Amino acid sequence: MSTTRGGGHSGERRNPESVSPPPPAGKGADRGVSDGEREELEIRERVASPYLANLHQVDHSREGGTLAWRVVRLGEIAESIQYGLTASAVQSSTGPRFLRITDIQNGRVDWPSVPTCDTSPPDVAKYCLKSGDIVFARTGATTGKSYLISHCPEALFGSYLIRVRFQQGALPRFVYLFFQSSAYWLQIETSKRGIGQPNVNGRVLSQIEIPLPPLDEQRRIVAELDTQLTRLDANVTALKRVQANLKRYRASVLKDACEGRLVPTEAELGRREGRQTENSSIELQRIKSSVGMAKIRRGVPDPVPLSPFAQTLTVPDGWTINSIAELLRGGAFLDVKDGNHGTNHPRRRDFTTAGLPFITATEVGGFRIDFQGAPKVSGEPLAKLRVGFAIPGDVILTHKGTVGRVAICAHECVLSPQTTYYRIAKGAFDRRYLLYFFASPQFYRQLTDVKSQTTRDYVPISDQ
Repeated sequence: MSTTRGGGHSGERRNPESVSPPPPAGKGADRGVSDGEREELEIRERVASPYLANLHQVDHSREGGTLAWRVVRLGEIAESIQYGLTASAVQSSTGPRFLRITDIQNGRVDWPSVPTCDTSPPDVAKYCLKSGDIVFARTGATTGKSYLISHCPEALFGSYLIRVRFQQGALPRFVYLFFQSSAYWLQIETSKRGIGQPNVNGRVLSQIEIPLPPLDEQRRIVAELDTQLTRLDANVTALKRVQANLKRYRASVLKDACEGRLVPTEAELGRREGRQTENSSIELQRIKSSVGMAKIRRGVPDPVPLSPFAQTLTVPDGWTINSIAELLRGGAFLDVKDGNHGTNHPRRRDFTTAGLPFITATEVGGFRIDFQGAPKVSGEPLAKLRVGFAIPGDVILTHKGTVGRVAICAHECVLSPQTTYYRIAKGAFDRRYLLYFFASPQFYRQLTDVKSQTTRDYVPISDQ
């Protein structure tokens, strides 16, 4: 990877059914959900949660209405709770659609993309979906996620789903909205079974407690909440537009900064003030002579040719373009290192509630590191670790899984193989400049070029 250096600066309506629950495992997410979709879900959950939390609170100070509310179990108001059909999905233009867990994404189902299945007429009658049914994911990372069927073609549901069909007296949409609330998810989390593959069976699902008002009040609540959620979605759409504009603005500002167009360069100031300025290559030579040769890991080439994209970058007078390897060999970087690989890598069972934070790509975001929420490692598993120990002031870059997030380390921690620390020599350059350059379009384009040569979102440290 190449970085630019400046001379003389040293020292850093929507369908109402699109409402979706939070990922049930905290930091988990649906397979196949993009970062943008996950961000939309998080926005909607944050804004909608007050409505959902208050929806089912029984207010005994009112007369009538909520005084007739009762707490029922799902099994008491269900006509049936049924497991889905075990069959193979096929791509065909004929036959009923075959709904699976993975077809429910972002609270929606794209029915034209749902496959079909070969089955017999008795199965069609038994497993056919109709308006008002609610299906639940009964296993895997999305256990407990629900979807309300409103309009669908002829469709059956797969074996990893459970279908609930309701008796009269329970409005399916009211119950479905309850299934988006924290009161529901708390019951699901405490009822999950299994360790490697959590699941909820039909018997457990039938025991879910639901506060149920009279039918007319259910209708009024649903109508009001749908109105609020429609407004919410309009606000989410507007917020996403603002966020997109801010991202474009940030990218533009970072690009200008890294091309010397944001503030006057040192060379420009020197010409105005009638004084000599140094090229940053001379400054690098001074650093090299003052700190000596940095310890270079095996495999770092010398020299490193500029990539085709880096050759297109333009920099102002006094700036140079240097590879990470050149800055390592020149002493501007004291070290560049990722986390522990192989047998020394901590396993899930090694994590503790106290100890040194173990930083993966998940903990890095928004130019910050979530030290408090990070898993901790201590004792013998910590003693086995040999590399990847970051210290305050290191610039952290994520390079695997989620590539390109950056932050300045504020506490001692140990890195996973998904993250790399860049340790800057004192007086070499401002770590905040490195942080912002790593966030710039110029640097991310280089990361993308490396990623395009792999089958995964991965930029090996040898290619950085």
